[in-house]
Amino acid sequence: MSYEQKTIKVNGNEYKLQRMALKQYLRLKDQSSINGVLQDEKFSEGLLENVLIEPKMTLESFDEGDRLKDFAVVVKEIIAFQQPQ
Repeated sequence: MSYEQKTIKVNGNEYKLQRMALKQYLRLKDQSSINGVLQDEKFSEGLLENVLIEPKMTLESFDEGDRLKDFAVVVKEIIAFQQPQ
């Protein structure tokens, strides 16, 4: 099964996203929550690992160069792309 892909451009940097399976996405949300509160670090790491396919990046990667300002926008775009329509 192939999943939808999308390329976004943020501050001149290109990021390629690939949708996760719905069950996998919901499991990531559940595993990233403590007492019903979503933990940003764990959730963001999971999104970057599973949805951002090019360039492969970690949270630490966004601390390098001019990419720090991209982080919030990229994660917001990933969540919007991943949400069931």
